[in-house]
Amino acid sequence: MSTPPRRLRADLPFRRIALVLSGGGALGAYEIGVLKVLEQIQLVPSLVAGVSIGAINAVAWLAAGRDVRPIEQVWRTARAESLGVQWVSLSLRIMGALIALLALIELVLGLMGSRELSGAYWFWRKGSAKVDLISTQFDLVCWIVLALAGVLMAIYARRVARDLDRRPPNTIEPAVLRTRLARVAAAALSIHAVVWFMGWPWPHRFSAAFVLLLGLAWVASTPGRAGRWMRGLALGLMPETSGRGLWSGRARRRILERIVAEGDATAIAGPGSALVVSALGIDNGLVGHFVSWPEYDPAFNERLHLELGEVLHLPYAEGMISAAVASSAIPGLFQPERIDGRDFVDAGGFSNQPLHVAIAHGSDAVLAVLLSPSGSPPRRARPHRSASWAVGCSSWPTGVTCRPSCATCPRAGAARGTARASAWWSHASRCRPRCCRSTPSAPGCSSSRASAMRGMRSSARAGSSPLEPYARRG
Repeated sequence: MSTPPRRLRADLPFRRIALVLSGGGALGAYEIGVLKVLEQIQLVPSLVAGVSIGAINAVAWLAAGRDVRPIEQVWRTARAESLGVQWVSLSLRIMGALIALLALIELVLGLMGSRELSGAYWFWRKGSAKVDLISTQFDLVCWIVLALAGVLMAIYARRVARDLDRRPPNTIEPAVLRTRLARVAAAALSIHAVVWFMGWPWPHRFSAAFVLLLGLAWVASTPGRAGRWMRGLALGLMPETSGRGLWSGRARRRILERIVAEGDATAIAGPGSALVVSALGIDNGLVGHFVSWPEYDPAFNERLHLELGEVLHLPYAEGMISAAVASSAIPGLFQPERIDGRDFVDAGGFSNQPLHVAIAHGSDAVLAVLLSPSGSPPRRARPHRSASWAVGCSSWPTGVTCRPSCATCPRAGAARGTARASAWWSHASRCRPRCCRSTPSAPGCSSSRASAMRGMRSSARAGSSPLEPYARRG
């Protein structure tokens, strides 16, 4: 027998119900279940507001005519690569760059740090196994000292950072620092060149590596063409984004563009649409609320302006797609999305549940989907079987012992050999009544006890008094 489909109540007192889809990364898949329910009960929100992954779901759902199947299929088949998290590309680029850099360093060190190719061999044909041994030992000692220095830096990094924070800010101009770096590099190069030419005992490979790193650091700090080329080369190692993030938003854009092309673009932009996507503006630090309708609403704009936000109208589908991509661009991972000459990123860290957008729009009810709530809901106390009843044992026969189920029950007593003694339990004592234990001198008590316990269990399941025949109000 099939369950009849649920429908929205006809007497529902709300007429402007807004839907707010919050951010939460991969937890955004749970929002699909909410959209399914809305589709089944045929609830049409007067406004849909989304941020981060909620913006992606909102755009896809509305563009498909509030049909959850296209975006559900995306979630069912989603992989990290399909969402733009290209770990393979990142790994290959980093590995390739490290291999090339390591090969270049070894090539330079083989030329500059090898005593066999030094000036003493080229010009004077002079060599000494003893000098080579001493130079190798110097190299080993220098590399060991450097490794220990690196370990100490890692251990005391936080302490050094705290000490630097207490000091006044550095006011040395970058040009002065660049000049000092050039002088240190020139001095190290001069010393290494003299020792290399003379063939003296010296840590040749360590010295060559030190000179090479100083030289690269100085070239990268210069404002000229060589410096720009070095900085561009370092940023070029970051895949797709030239240093603005690990990955671009092309994968998320392709998903939305495909769903919009197969659906209705006018549902997410233009007159009659009601979609708001929130993203953070990098230039001013304000949360930009991209609205899909072209009409200007002064009251709506002023309300969001008081909430440290700004209203940006994008009454065309491509613009709202860009807004959703920007809203889901996690800073540091995905590059900022440029919209009308400005860069925007994920606003989830500032406004992950844009309820104020729905309130400013005049909604009389808000259906908010919280993927990352700030706290867990309060735990409801489990109802006790004894509820607020007090159990009296005066009706039990002589020889029956009545006792509470825990030793801390207040006003607990025992009746032994008398029919008038009583023991009381209440809800506040957190004790479940346990009556009674018969003695050999109490014939018929066992059957009474068994019937009482059966009555307790059945009445507890039914939700009534656990001891209806034997209880009275406390």
